Amino acid sequence: MTESRTTTLKDVAARAGVSIMTVSAVVNGKAAESRISEPTRRRVEEVARMMNYRPNALARSLRTRRSNVIGFYSSYPYMSVEQPFMRHVFGGLMGGCNAIERELLIFQQRSDQHSEPLYGRMLDRRVDGIIVLAGQRDPVADLLRQRDLPVVSIESVLEPLPSVTVDDEDGMVQLTRYLFNRGHQHIAYFSPSHQVSSNVRRARGIQSTVSELNMTLETVQEPELFSAWAMGHWQRALEDWADDWRNRQPGSRPTAVICWCDDRAAHLVDVCRNRGIDVPSDLAIAGFDGFAPLGNQLPMTAVRAPWRQVAETAVTLVEALCNGESVPSETRLPVELVVGFSA
Repeated sequence: MTESRTTTLKDVAARAGVSIMTVSAVVNGKAAESRISEPTRRRVEEVARMMNYRPNALARSLRTRRSNVIGFYSSYPYMSVEQPFMRHVFGGLMGGCNAIERELLIFQQRSDQHSEPLYGRMLDRRVDGIIVLAGQRDPVADLLRQRDLPVVSIESVLEPLPSVTVDDEDGMVQLTRYLFNRGHQHIAYFSPSHQVSSNVRRARGIQSTVSELNMTLETVQEPELFSAWAMGHWQRALEDWADDWRNRQPGSRPTAVICWCDDRAAHLVDVCRNRGIDVPSDLAIAGFDGFAPLGNQLPMTAVRAPWRQVAETAVTLVEALCNGESVPSETRLPVELVVGFSA
C-alpha cells in the first residue's frame, strides 16, 4: 500500500544515508556554504525527487520570515478584468510577481465590510508587502500607513507611503493644448467625486493651461463613486448633462469635454450618439488612460498612461523594501497623447 502521508526531511535523510541537517542545507540551496560535497548534493536531490519531497512552506516562512507572497488591496468597486484599467493593473502585478517568483494575493474592500477584519486578514496571511489602490480617506490604507510593513501605493499618492504614479498634470496639459490648437475655446472637465491626488493633478494641468491660453472651463462633478457605480447614477449623470448641453444656446456650451478616465469618455460618446450629438463635430470628447480599443472600434483621443508598467514597478519597489533597501517617495512614469476619432 502506498503511504499517503507527507514525506519529511527525516524520510529523505534516511533514504539518502545522510543527516537531516544535510538534507535541509541541500533543499534550501545552502549546500555550498555548508561544505557539502557535490556527489552528496546530487544524491540528496535525486532522493528528494524520487520521494516527491516538498519543503514545508509554513516552516520555511517561519525560518526566513518571508512568505514570498505580495498582497494587492483595492477599495474600489471595479475589481474585474473586464474593466480595462484593472486588466492592465492585474497584468502588471502578475508579471512583476512572476519575474521575482512571488505569489499574488488579492484583497478587496466591500461596501458592507468593516475595515478592521479585512486588515486583520491581510496580516494573518503573512504577506511580505502590499500594493494599495485606494483613495485618500480609505480606512484600510490608513491602518496600513501605521504598520511596519512594506506598502506601496499606485495611481495616487498616499503619504507617507512610497507611490508609483503617472504624470497626470503633464498629460492634461498636452491634451488641453491639443484641444486649443483644434479651435476649442470653451471646454468642460468631468471630475470624480472621490479625493485622489491623480485627479487633483489632472485638474491642475487643465486649469493652468486654460488660464494660460485664456480659455473657458466648466468642471462637472460626478456623483459619489461607490453609490454611483452600484446604482448607475453616473450613467444618468452623463445623460442629464448631455440633455442640458442640447438645451443650451450654441455659444454658451462647451465644444469639448475632457473626462478623467477613458471609461467615462467612452460612455459619454455613446450617450451623445444616442441623442443625435455628433462626435467630434458637435462635441469633442477625450479621456485619460489611452487603452487600446476592442474589436473594430477606433481609438479615442486620450492621454495614454502605462498602468501595466506602474503595477510592475510597484512590485519591484515592494520587493526592495522587503530586502531593506530604500526607495523613492514617488516614482512618476511619463504619459503620451494619443489622437483618435473623438477629438
